[in-house]
Amino acid sequence: GILYSNVTHFDQIMSKYEGRIFLGTVNYDGATQAGVPLTFDGIPDLGYEFRGLWGRDNPLSDDFFLTPYIGVGYRYLNDNMQLKSAAGYQRESNYYYVPLGLEVTRHDDSGGFFEAMIEYDYLLFGKQVSHLSDFASEWNDPINWQHSGYGLKALISYMIESANFSYQGKLYMRLWDIADSDTANLEFSGVPVGTAIEPKNNTSEVGISLGVRF
Repeated sequence: GILYSNVTHFDQIMSKYEGRIFLGTVNYDGATQAGVPLTFDGIPDLGYEFRGLWGRDNPLSDDFFLTPYIGVGYRYLNDNMQLKSAAGYQRESNYYYVPLGLEVTRHDDSGGFFEAMIEYDYLLFGKQVSHLSDFASEWNDPINWQHSGYGLKALISYMIESANFSYQGKLYMRLWDIADSDTANLEFSGVPVGTAIEPKNNTSEVGISLGVRF
């Protein structure tokens, strides 16, 4: 993944703007509406996320700060199941949410910078597009709206700065838990044949990041 982050602190006000693009593979373990199990491994996956965060720095000491924050965020995810199976189809997930978090930062005497963060993401709404026409062109591509769910994020980071370089290590976790969607019309060759839902689903991402800044 590629992460862009811009942070400013002015008069104890924190502003942060983040963008993230990620590529990889995911596993799908679910079922059809008829209850037939569907499992796909190694699905090609593309996503990106944009966020704006604003908070207030509360000094606990000269180099130790506690910053509660709020913001707005958008997350997009594209799973290409049709590349793994003839029974698969492309799925697009769009989440619009409000991040509510708490950040702790501290500069130590050795020149290191410690950061920890925990965040709750309140889902405003989600939009799920299922490209069933990838499976058979006669099917429509239903759009399901999601109104209930949440995300969680946590991060621990430490950075050491030198004259020319900065070395940073991160341990992070990102989770989403989304409830059943509204129903959408399901059509075959333009004829209504029923309804479709996006069932309850969850995603999880845990990782370690090591980097060098010039």
